[in-house]
Amino acid sequence: MKKYKLRSNRKNKSVMEENNSLLENYQPDYSLIDALNECEEALEVAKNESKDNYDKYLRAVADYQNYKRNADKQIVNAGTNAQISIIKKLLPIIDDFSRAANAGDLSTGGMLIYDKFKNYLKDIGVVEINPSLTVDKFNDNEQEAVGVISNGELEDNVVVLVQEIGYKLQNNIIRYAKVIVNKL
Repeated sequence: MKKYKLRSNRKNKSVMEENNSLLENYQPDYSLIDALNECEEALEVAKNESKDNYDKYLRAVADYQNYKRNADKQIVNAGTNAQISIIKKLLPIIDDFSRAANAGDLSTGGMLIYDKFKNYLKDIGVVEINPSLTVDKFNDNEQEAVGVISNGELEDNVVVLVQEIGYKLQNNIIRYAKVIVNKL
């Protein structure tokens, strides 16, 4: 077998020396690394801003939905409040009719008008708050105690007398029933 010797050639030597001197004198370009770091930082800032903007968007959508829901409720409540306002103004008239009917001072025509008033109130959903005497307990959600008596023959906290009938529309109290209550 033939043995080969590595021969160095001048041309190869000069290329190797040149490469070595380039490696020894190599200075990395830090401006590119700095630019890359700046880009990464800018990307992180942009991601955070994007996340904040998305959160703000979600809050704005939720606020709008709440606003719309509240506006719809206010429209419904405005109608109910208008009805309540009108009914409150009619109640003294109905009370007068009731007192006249109970006293027997109401003509047949007056009774017809009174009955129409009461039927109209029922038709629009107005309910009387008229507790049964000596049976119903005092209910401060629908009644206002304007007086107290003490009668040992009756139960404690029962309605003894209704001075003025109350009214409610749906769950809204128009006027509390004014009652006298037994307290032991």
